[in-house]
Amino acid sequence: MGNGNAKWAASAVANKKSPNSVDRHVGARIRMRRVMLTLSQTQLGDALGLTFQQVQKYEKGTNRVGASRLQHIASILQVPVSFFFEEIPINRIEPAQISDRLLPNLSLHLYLRPTVSSSSEHLRA
Repeated sequence: MGNGNAKWAASAVANKKSPNSVDRHVGARIRMRRVMLTLSQTQLGDALGLTFQQVQKYEKGTNRVGASRLQHIASILQVPVSFFFEEIPINRIEPAQISDRLLPNLSLHLYLRPTVSSSSEHLRA
């Protein structure tokens, strides 16, 4: 096994972690609405073209629900997509970590990008 494969294997093991809190919340809301409509996991799975095991993984937050799949689930469960994000606990730490990492790059990008006024002045000359 080459060095690159060892690194990949180590990163694959490191990525096996507990479900994200947002994924768990969305899954719980899918389950709540499904139960409200007295649908089984099998019935929801059949409507989606999935197995009940896949529905189970979505509801536990083990597997993430993609945007188009979530829209399909919302249609079947007769709710807007926003329903799945209602009452979501706000984690104040994650957005700060993201903005701390991205803001310097964003600032540099905005600084280097030509403005409309400088382009207009160039055309007049």
